[in-house]
Amino acid sequence: MKSPILLGALLLAVFSGVVHVSVARPARVEASALLREEDKLRQHLGRQRLRVAALEGEEASRRAALSRLGGGRPGPGGAVADVRRTLLASIEGLALQGVQISVRPGRGAMAAGISLRASATTQEFVALSEALARPGMGIALSRARIVASSASLVVEIEGSSLKEAKP
Repeated sequence: MKSPILLGALLLAVFSGVVHVSVARPARVEASALLREEDKLRQHLGRQRLRVAALEGEEASRRAALSRLGGGRPGPGGAVADVRRTLLASIEGLALQGVQISVRPGRGAMAAGISLRASATTQEFVALSEALARPGMGIALSRARIVASSASLVVEIEGSSLKEAKP
């Protein structure tokens, strides 16, 4: 009589071992990998939140500076000076070389014509493009020319700033 019970217990032990090796252990390994991935994503999210907070602070500072410059009205030097200040503020902090900026009075609906020439690495060129094409910048780019030199890119950009519509 003990033999069938012993045999049943042995089969049950073997079955539980097989289930453990084939199901529970791989599931535990996968859960551990998912927890590590979740931890990485949480860290990435934290870094992104810090980056967004820094960008929001910069934007608040920029808006405060613009309001101090005249609250949307042309400051000293008129629209050309305002466009020049905005353009200079947008490229501030970029590691550009040989920067040449020209802001000319515009005609018709154009407040000012803009020309910018600089040498930059590919990464700095991307940052420059993002800075100039940022929504709310008020600059419409009309032409961009990029020439590769030995160690960097030579970037030539043409654009304009439109006059504000009068209510």
